[in-house]
Amino acid sequence: MAHKTLIKLNSGAGIPALGLGTWQSPKGEVATAVLHALKSGYRHIDCALCYQNENEVGQGLAETFKAGVCKREDVFVTTKLWNTYHRRVEDGLDESLTSLNLSYVDLYLMHWPVAMNGNGSHKLFPKHSDGSRDLDLERKHYQAWKDMERLLATGKAKAIGVCNYSVKFLEELLKEASTPPAVNQIENHPYLPQEEIVEFCQKNSIVVTAYSPFGSNGTPLFKEDAVKKVAGKYGVSPGAVLLSYGVARGISVIPKSTKPQRIEENMRTVALDDSDVQTLNDIHKAKGVHRYVFCVRRAAARIVTRPSAVSLCKPRPITTLTAAPLRTSRLVLSSLYQKRFASDDPSERHPALEQEDLRQAVEEEALDEPIQPQAQSAEAFDISDIQPTDAREVPQPELYELSEQDNAARDQEPQGTFAAPQPGQDEAFASGLTSGNARGFGQQASQVPKEGHQLYIGNLFFDVTEEDLRREFGKHGNVEQAKIVYDNRGLSKGFGYVDFQTRESAEMAMGALDRQVFEGRRLSVQWANSKTRDGPGLRSAGVKNTPSKTLFIGNMSFELSDQDLNDLFRDIKNVLDVRVAIDRRTGQPRGFAHADFTDVQSAQLALKVLEGKEMYGRVLRVDFSAPSARVRPVH
Repeated sequence: MAHKTLIKLNSGAGIPALGLGTWQSPKGEVATAVLHALKSGYRHIDCALCYQNENEVGQGLAETFKAGVCKREDVFVTTKLWNTYHRRVEDGLDESLTSLNLSYVDLYLMHWPVAMNGNGSHKLFPKHSDGSRDLDLERKHYQAWKDMERLLATGKAKAIGVCNYSVKFLEELLKEASTPPAVNQIENHPYLPQEEIVEFCQKNSIVVTAYSPFGSNGTPLFKEDAVKKVAGKYGVSPGAVLLSYGVARGISVIPKSTKPQRIEENMRTVALDDSDVQTLNDIHKAKGVHRYVFCVRRAAARIVTRPSAVSLCKPRPITTLTAAPLRTSRLVLSSLYQKRFASDDPSERHPALEQEDLRQAVEEEALDEPIQPQAQSAEAFDISDIQPTDAREVPQPELYELSEQDNAARDQEPQGTFAAPQPGQDEAFASGLTSGNARGFGQQASQVPKEGHQLYIGNLFFDVTEEDLRREFGKHGNVEQAKIVYDNRGLSKGFGYVDFQTRESAEMAMGALDRQVFEGRRLSVQWANSKTRDGPGLRSAGVKNTPSKTLFIGNMSFELSDQDLNDLFRDIKNVLDVRVAIDRRTGQPRGFAHADFTDVQSAQLALKVLEGKEMYGRVLRVDFSAPSARVRPVH
């Protein structure tokens, strides 16, 4: 039976309250997921050109129609205009329609309110020769919107809308628009209710669609007492409660999954009463606001939002992310692109679900299937809200940079390992764009040891077990030992080691699995470093990385506040950005940050100023961030 709840759009059509998300779904599984979802009663499919799987979505739709499950007019299909098509709006839609094998879509959304060079170095993720993102600063989002309005007359799009728009951008757009957006798709869940944006949209007859309605991968929301209490009251899973929370607020939700059981489970929304909604809405008031897209770089965003020239020579206050709940009033306007590390598949087994496997990770699940190579995908590029819609956003364009997760982990790990690129940094375009391939303090480029059978495995999903590693890596040779490194709370640090009986097996495993997706995360597989360093993860005293425009600041106290950082950088000039790493699971600082400068000389001067400074009883460790040993190929 179809999920019948509809939310009326200002275009007069109705958008199904429940839809299937397809972002970063595993290659080869999307068509089957779409077919199963439509057979199960879904009537809303959300996709996008930059997800690079619209051909599979189209295949699933075609099989559904051919099987007589439903007709084209019964299914609400949403796709999105990518940033590099802001000057070729109809071309972007035509490309999606061809891939989807459709003559029209029910809703066409502007993916981000920032344009990128459509004639740049890459079709989706263009960059300048210096590695910075190639933005089209002259093309305003409301100019692209005018072209989207013209699509309505062609019949190729029945309605148009936006994604990742803050109130400021919506106000800007509404002043110029002849046709107001029908939808604003944003991250939304009890940790991030974004009430200001939701209220503004509803006041202006704009329907809100929530991506990542479960929060992040392994979201703590499933463990929240309030969520479990409401789930027990209705006899449903925590996931069903979180989806029902969105629907009860008049928000359509698009959880992503490719697993049949999870797809069916997500259909079980219930009608929450007002007290239940309020209980869930109050979670963020006690636990703080958490956005599961993290800020990597905001410098480019600031440039986008400045009138013309940018003055970079005067000292200025630093806006950072702290452990305290982030409030809109504390944020500085900045174009943020985000990386959706958030998956809409939970990661823990809940008693109410009995045999249900909830270990579905960040944007897909591949525990029992062979790892398949994936092409450059929008996984790495889901840039977020240009103005943080309530909190921080992070992107990391998927094929370009390194994520800071390995930096942090290796800074704390008990034995040294060579740094290796990791997936995250690609995906978002943080301000998307993640900045320099910073590795962190004391990291060196990966080298090949003369002997040894041990591999370092980075960027692991947090609930991957040693048995999971043994099973996956054992496909390439005999594994003697697999080890996950845990912190003092018993939580995985996101990296581990695998020892093979022979070096040949280790080489084969590294060649096959490095940069491949496992449990929703793109692995970083490198030779483990010899254990001859002067301490955990550190190089010999006095040895610095090659000077660069980015500084790594480590050993930071968790007590540091915005004001402390402002004081720390008060007399330092030419600072573009200061990025404080935040733990995705807890929302707490990870104890290190990166600072970007306009030139190497400024970074060198800053290092002299910062080196040896003590804050809250901890002496800061300062070094230049090392460039990555290798850059992902751009296809």
